[in-house]
Amino acid sequence: MDRLPRENEIVLFRYRNRLMAGVCLQVSRTKVRFAVSTKESVNVPLENVVLPTEQIAESKNKAIAWLKGIEKISEELQLDELWSLVSEEEGIWSVDELAGLYFSDDANVEQLATFVVALERGDYFESEGPGFRALDPKTIAEREANAQKEEEREAERLEFVDWFTKGLGDVKEGWIARIQDVAIHAENSSETRWLDRMMGEAVSPKRAFDLLVKLGIWERDVFLDLVREAVETEFSQSVYDAIKDIDLVGLLADSSREDLRHVDAVTIDNASTKDMDDAVSVQFFEDGTYQIGVHITDVSALVPVGSVLDVEASQRAASMYFPDQKIPMLPAELSEEMGSLRPEEDRLAISMLCNVGHDGQLGETQFLRSVIRCREKLSYDVADAILDEPTHLRYPMLNALFHVGEQLLLNRIDAGALSVANLNRRVEILPDGEISVSIQTRHSRADLLVSELMVFTNAEVGRFCASEKIPVFYRVQQAPDISEVEPTENERLHRYRVLKQMRPASSSLIPGAHGGLGVTPYCQSTSPLRRYLDLVTQRQLAGVLAGQTIPYTEEDLTAVGEGNTDSSRTIGRLERQRERYWLCRYLSALRGETFDALVLDVWSHNCKVEVVDFAWQVDVRMNKDVTPGDIVSVRLNRVDEWDLGISFGMV
Repeated sequence: MDRLPRENEIVLFRYRNRLMAGVCLQVSRTKVRFAVSTKESVNVPLENVVLPTEQIAESKNKAIAWLKGIEKISEELQLDELWSLVSEEEGIWSVDELAGLYFSDDANVEQLATFVVALERGDYFESEGPGFRALDPKTIAEREANAQKEEEREAERLEFVDWFTKGLGDVKEGWIARIQDVAIHAENSSETRWLDRMMGEAVSPKRAFDLLVKLGIWERDVFLDLVREAVETEFSQSVYDAIKDIDLVGLLADSSREDLRHVDAVTIDNASTKDMDDAVSVQFFEDGTYQIGVHITDVSALVPVGSVLDVEASQRAASMYFPDQKIPMLPAELSEEMGSLRPEEDRLAISMLCNVGHDGQLGETQFLRSVIRCREKLSYDVADAILDEPTHLRYPMLNALFHVGEQLLLNRIDAGALSVANLNRRVEILPDGEISVSIQTRHSRADLLVSELMVFTNAEVGRFCASEKIPVFYRVQQAPDISEVEPTENERLHRYRVLKQMRPASSSLIPGAHGGLGVTPYCQSTSPLRRYLDLVTQRQLAGVLAGQTIPYTEEDLTAVGEGNTDSSRTIGRLERQRERYWLCRYLSALRGETFDALVLDVWSHNCKVEVVDFAWQVDVRMNKDVTPGDIVSVRLNRVDEWDLGISFGMV
């Protein structure tokens, strides 16, 4: 440096090992203060000043634009011949020495500045103190290779931007998978930084998802949570091979089983149900008494402990039911065919039989390993229609079962069971793709008949296992205290208040009361095709009935239960999320519309309401005084299918 920088002069200097340009603000004996932008300034030692440019700046940020212009010009300078001249001589070269070799005539200040930038930015020299050192050939080759790679990366990035934003060009291998990862895992994706770098901006998971839908990679309604949770939607070939090895004919021929094929048994399910795991029957006797039967398909005989099928079922934990699909715990070849109680087909069962006296009182129950043959599959609607038609052939059977169900319900209520009307929101995808949302109150006699017989069966299984000291999972629930629940004529409001007092049921190896159902003890055993713990309980019961050693000790059950608890929670969450998604899809066309809502609870500024048409509970801000039980109008303000947001506001 031949002279000190002048005030307002643009100067090249090094700051933190980087060549920069700034406007000189102040010079002292040891350092210079430079403005590098309108608001930012730095102090630089005098020895780090590289070149005063004789350019006087009219503003503090002028140096930035000046340096960009110099950098552009510097790209035209070729330094390879200069490097050839000095590369064999070691040492530090000053800017003036190198400039003297490069320029045929004396260079002006602007040329020197351009030359310095070229030295700094090029591949042939590196700065060292105030001067430059010629690089060795190996380092130059590495720099050139890196520069080439960077050019290729930038070219690919620009190509990616065109493809991502405009649909131009061909997709390269790996792009789709990386974008999918961002859409699926959001902030947890390892590909987020890559996608942001490629686009030169932050890209939201929703934007990545929309692109994949646009490209036809995914359907609009793809259920990403299944991918996030690594849920298997298909079965492996080994599972299907295991089903082929089941000798149903040989199992049906087991002479130790009770032959109940003469019993008139029927199934009662939804019309669309294919995995029928329970049937009911009545045998009338000449003395006016009769015997009821509940027959549960014996999955324990079809799926041995530790088998391929057993491992698969334990990993899945339960069948999943979504509005648009079902993911079964066991393949359809087993759950809908050889394990389903289909009409006029011989099936293995665990049967519970109970005599009913002249006075309608139930006698002792007995459990049998059996072979049954259902006569007919009835839907709830058909069963209800039969109960309205005394001349129907099946009326005596269903009427007898209904009266037993009524008595069982009264017994449970006397024992403290909560009597609240079931209110189920049903979201369905119809064959034409339309979304149907309906509310089912489940007051029908056929529903009461089936639900009470299943509760009775589970309670009797629990009682039997407790008395025989068979380790099983019991469902226990603390009885809620409803003494403080305010009385109301409104059924929905009463249901809300009662359920608010209830504590969740839990599994225990110790028999206890199920306060909500009013039975002691209680264990789930009537859905072995759909719930793994029901299958586990059935295996314990079947083992005792067959006179064999039970398959599970308490320690075994503890291990089974630990894995099943997390899986069951995941399944419940996925089912709720999927129903909410389809409800969002349904409501998206109704934004801005108003609906009746029942006020359930009131706080200082907000209240909880239930939108009547959808049985959807939501908090809204009050704009007038309301009390529980009032009907108010609410407007649907927001629906977001991506984050499953639904919000209403009081009109």
